[in-house]
Amino acid sequence: MIHARPLQEQNQAVGSRAGSDSASFVSIAETIEALRIRELDLAQAMSSRVVADAERSRLAAAVEQAAEGVFLLALDKTITYANPAARELYGFEARDLIATRTSSGPTCGRG
Repeated sequence: MIHARPLQEQNQAVGSRAGSDSASFVSIAETIEALRIRELDLAQAMSSRVVADAERSRLAAAVEQAAEGVFLLALDKTITYANPAARELYGFEARDLIATRTSSGPTCGRG
């Protein structure tokens, strides 16, 4: 019985260290799970971005190939884009149209 007390104290020390190790493993597992979730979120965001970029490219190609003249105007009525049909319709090169302020045209509902 003389050695019982030190052995019991030793077991308590080992037990508390094991509890600490167990908490560390839980913390590591939670961190790994959080990183996996973040990785999936990033992959989904990248996939959404790729789809959006593909849609944007298809729309740009459609506008570029349209038979009708298409102009894009800023809110101050400055031409920011003119497709080939619009350039042909008005007989101007893109460099002559872009950044030109028009005296009329759509104002996006702002007057």
